[in-house]
Amino acid sequence: MDKVKEEGSKPLVAVGAELQNVGAVAFDDKVVLTQYIGDTDELETLNELDKYMNLLISWYNVKPKLVIADKNPAYQSTYLASKLAERFSAELVKIQHHYAHILSVAADYGFEEGVGIAIDGIGYGDDGNGWGGEIIKFNGKNYERKYHLKYVPYVGGDINAIRPERMLALILSTFMSWDEIREIVKLNERELSILEKIVKRSKSFTSSTGRVLDAASVLLGICKYRTYEGEPAMKLEASARGGKILDLEIPIVGEEINTVKIFEWLLENKDNKINNLAITVQYRLGEGLVKAALKLNPERIFVSGGAAVNEYILRGIIENSQGVEILTPRRVPAGDGGIAIGQAYYATF
Repeated sequence: MDKVKEEGSKPLVAVGAELQNVGAVAFDDKVVLTQYIGDTDELETLNELDKYMNLLISWYNVKPKLVIADKNPAYQSTYLASKLAERFSAELVKIQHHYAHILSVAADYGFEEGVGIAIDGIGYGDDGNGWGGEIIKFNGKNYERKYHLKYVPYVGGDINAIRPERMLALILSTFMSWDEIREIVKLNERELSILEKIVKRSKSFTSSTGRVLDAASVLLGICKYRTYEGEPAMKLEASARGGKILDLEIPIVGEEINTVKIFEWLLENKDNKINNLAITVQYRLGEGLVKAALKLNPERIFVSGGAAVNEYILRGIIENSQGVEILTPRRVPAGDGGIAIGQAYYATF
């Protein structure tokens, strides 16, 4: 990146996120990224991140005053950040995952304020829930989540990403009885009974875009088990080819974009062609997100996150933006490979 801020910033290290990781060092008005490192929940990969961060620190003679990490306390990269901060007697700063996504685009274009749409899998939210479908208004270090995808139960955490039938059951539980869910979701009875009991007392929720796409993929019979990251959502996108966009309204109620309506609509229209249903879900989701963002009267809208590469969501955003400029990543990945840039940019304010 050739522009962080004209007046430069404190020398720093940014360790990125956890998966698809890329780290960075920043000094003066420069940010230098490592190569792609990978998933730092594996010890070998975490050690690789440590190795290449130290190489960059040495090569560029960086004496870090700040070490920037994700807010998720369970990330191994955050653990590494604490060790680096201790080693260099630097201040450890943590930034919310989806705000870093949005700032990565803002840095790319040289803006310090605006409105962003973060569409992603799961990231640790400021309220302790799993964020991933957020409309954020920001000005430098100050940011506020204004809208988000409707919270749905997230019992069991990341197992719901690997076994998206669970995610479908959890979403359906917001408007159906568990006896009705049993007719649709083919999990074994023991697991369904456990989910039914835990949901009643669970205080864990998510606004994840990725989990909505996963659950829709299951309901349409496209992908019921994930064998690689993003598989259900990617296959849903592929299944939309040649489809016709149908009528579907995803209402904004208070600060929530009510994505549960997607599943009510899919059940009502289950006899339609799969490609019509698949394209409609994704396109209308993009439309719902940008309608919420437009309520903030933005001059431009930044879009980033792992799902920001989805063709149909982006179409829904761009074609319903009412002429407001939509800015997407140019020089860094939309996914977590761009997080370190957003982290570094945050520290310049």
